Amino acid sequence: MKLTTKARFAVSALLDLARQSGPAPMSLRQVGERLGVSLSYLEQLFVQLRRKGLVVSVRGPGGGYRLGRPAAEIRVADVVNAVDRQDDGEDGRVGLETALWDRLESHLMSFLEEVTLADMLAGQGSSQPVMPHAPLMRAGPERSPATVAATLAANDALASSARVHALPRR
Repeated sequence: MKLTTKARFAVSALLDLARQSGPAPMSLRQVGERLGVSLSYLEQLFVQLRRKGLVVSVRGPGGGYRLGRPAAEIRVADVVNAVDRQDDGEDGRVGLETALWDRLESHLMSFLEEVTLADMLAGQGSSQPVMPHAPLMRAGPERSPATVAATLAANDALASSARVHALPRR
């Protein structure tokens, strides 16, 4: 799993839809103006989001897009996976550090599986977004969610690779 710019824009666009949610669909032009993203780029993203059922399109005058499900049912991981599908093939990583990156991606995906659009919107008025309730995953001034995930993954990967790849004692 990769967190690309495409994934970040997709999450931002769906958050914008959720924030502006109402009975009327939202045009991509409006979303693009608020986010500073081109209409053609958003159209490409929303094709993928629509295929995964994360958004619903409404045709005709006054048409646009709405969330396909309530914000509380859309996990950030769903959005990332919708726009950043990876092949199951080799991603070019080799060597001992592969375990580190695999573990980091696993921790990151687990974290994103727990965060919904509604969680992010609930933190709208604070300086930190609302995140899952696991104590180690709480954001704070001393550690961000990304720092926590990266630290946990690095510690686990280094510990396991040290056990597996340690030189025998003489």
